[in-house]
Amino acid sequence: MVSDDGRLRGLLHKLHQHSNLSSKQKMSMICKDFAITESQLDRTIAHNPEVLRTVKGHVAEVALDYVFDSTGADIQPVGGDSNVDRIINERDVQIKTLYVAGTKLDKGIASYKCHKTHGAKSEREGAEYYELASEYPDIVVGLVSLSPFRILVLLNEEIPRHQIFSDRLLSPFKVNFSEHPGLNNFSRLGIENAPDATKILVSENPDFLPLTATVVGDSLGLRAPLRPDIILETILTEENFRIWDMSVRGFMRETVFHDRLTHNGSRVHPAGLFKRARSNKTDGLLINIRGVRAYFQMKGLSVNNCNFETGNVGIEVQLSRGRINDHETQSRMYLKSSPAFNPELGPDFDFLIIAIEPPLSRLLFGHGDWSFHAIPTKDLVSHPSFGHRIKPIQKFSKADLKRYQIPPTWWRAWQG
Repeated sequence: MVSDDGRLRGLLHKLHQHSNLSSKQKMSMICKDFAITESQLDRTIAHNPEVLRTVKGHVAEVALDYVFDSTGADIQPVGGDSNVDRIINERDVQIKTLYVAGTKLDKGIASYKCHKTHGAKSEREGAEYYELASEYPDIVVGLVSLSPFRILVLLNEEIPRHQIFSDRLLSPFKVNFSEHPGLNNFSRLGIENAPDATKILVSENPDFLPLTATVVGDSLGLRAPLRPDIILETILTEENFRIWDMSVRGFMRETVFHDRLTHNGSRVHPAGLFKRARSNKTDGLLINIRGVRAYFQMKGLSVNNCNFETGNVGIEVQLSRGRINDHETQSRMYLKSSPAFNPELGPDFDFLIIAIEPPLSRLLFGHGDWSFHAIPTKDLVSHPSFGHRIKPIQKFSKADLKRYQIPPTWWRAWQG
């Protein structure tokens, strides 16, 4: 049974229960399920570089699908960790977007990366960092630009090999695309006629996600909004689950939180407004009318650490990178109080905001509203070996959460 916990798999299960939904209708259903407006979802994507980056990183693949599909080509998506992204007219294809740092379009140079994303992390760790040419697809399609529409259809043997590891592909590699035989060579994909990509991809007046459509369209060189249904399909592609599960949902909590404060006349200040050590470990600053400052960190429920039947939940309260130690810069644990190595530091924030989105509120509390809880840092459990640091997994009962639930008056208190 698919769990209705707000993650992509459950969301897709709900959408698939309704046949022939338009993209606009899917958008409306998602917003209703999460008790948000279309504007809130649009701003969550368009105004947060972290979200926008991951959307842009995948949207080109879907955009190319639309272009290829318009030619009548037989396209089969391939999921998982395979090097093959698509099978187009029975040809194994890997799709690449530009490696910006190595690209100079004005000089006819396009650059792409094709090293492994798992295993060795750099050449210093050995040849395994690079892909074996014999294990790579027959064709690599490298996007150069969507307007004008330019792609490189590269044969495996046209990809440069590493100077030392001759059986492996160079990464990143550069291609002089202006005179390359693979430039817009659709015949290598079994496609006879080149499509009008701009006409296929552009939406002059998008009826949803207008901010995101404009920003993404500009980033892809369209000089016009990208069709929002392409963006939504990118987010709702099961293989791209990280976009929704690990990016959109997290920043959506911040959007709703900020909007609720703004609606009540309060505001969130940048964490770095005042000179303060480790301000980058904080999500924001609140100031009340008396000038008292309160730094906060926002987290959501860690679904894998929750038991919704018993009402016991877990929250990951740690940085995304680092180690479980007490190193001044390498530790991924937040400071709860001043450490011995620097008595002037700590705590990193004054309280933890737990934001619970409607699908999880239904599982935990039986209602479909957003639920916010403010827990003073002093009430968080310390790490057993490092008492001045916050334990990475914090656990709460339903009764605990209700005790810390933010009351209506709290939203009006931060008008400083």
